[in-house]
Amino acid sequence: MKLENQVTCKELSDRLKELKVKQESSFYWEQEVSNNYEWHITFGNGIDWEPSQMDNEYICSAFTVAELINMLTEYRTDSIIIPVGIIANAANYLAKEVINEKEREKKN
Repeated sequence: MKLENQVTCKELSDRLKELKVKQESSFYWEQEVSNNYEWHITFGNGIDWEPSQMDNEYICSAFTVAELINMLTEYRTDSIIIPVGIIANAANYLAKEVINEKEREKKN
């Protein structure tokens, strides 16, 4: 399975960043200046970048399923169910669930 299918897509990663989700993950979307500003996924543990670098628009976390489930446990005590039909895109499904929780939290 491609790495792009195991982490959150760029659009949902951006939305999570906008909602102030802490930018610590195993993988990151990074815009490479030397490669025509194309976005790619890079491995990192958050130590590679200074906190101020995480605030810029050229990098954001590409969360894994495990990282997103961990986030959801902050909001839910019930089981987290992933529908069988979307297993290939489980990270994006879970990212939408985290976004819903963060937006609900923001309203309250």
